[in-house]
Amino acid sequence: MQTKSILCIAGGVIIAAGMIPVTMSVIIGRSNQAFLTRAETTRGKVTELLSQTTQGTPNRNQAASSITVLHPVVTYRDRQGNEKTYTSPFGKSPPDYQVGELVEVLFDPNNPEDVRLQKDIGQVEADLLQIGLTFASLGVIIIAVALLFIRQSHKAPSH
Repeated sequence: MQTKSILCIAGGVIIAAGMIPVTMSVIIGRSNQAFLTRAETTRGKVTELLSQTTQGTPNRNQAASSITVLHPVVTYRDRQGNEKTYTSPFGKSPPDYQVGELVEVLFDPNNPEDVRLQKDIGQVEADLLQIGLTFASLGVIIIAVALLFIRQSHKAPSH
C-alpha cells in the first residue's frame, strides 16, 4: 500500500476518533439541558477546598509526577431548609473558587443527590468538544496533505 493511501486512511481514522468526544459532548449537553429544565436554584457557600492528588505514570528518565487539584465543597439549603453539602467533581489548580465565595447551586428537587454548580455546567462538554475538534482538524490536515501529494504525483511528468 502506498504512503499516500496510508495517510488518507490514518486521517480518516483520526477524524473518526475525534468524532467520539464530539458525540459525547452533545450527549452530555442534552443531559444538562434536561437537568436545567427541572432544577431549582439556590445560593451556596464554598466552605472548603478539598485537595486531591493524582500520581502520574513514571517514564524512563523521570520519576512519577503528581498533580494536585482543589475541589470546592459547598453548603446550601434545599427547599425544606435542610442544610446539604456538595463536593464538586471538578477540581482545578489554581481553583476556580475561594473559601467563603457565594455560588449558584442547582439541584433536582425530585432527586436531591443530583446537584451541580452553575459555573461547572458546560465545562465537560467544552473540553470534549475541544479535544474532538482538535483530532478532527488534524485528520483533515493529514488527508489534505495526502491528497496534495497524490495530485502532485499525477501532474509529474513521467520519464
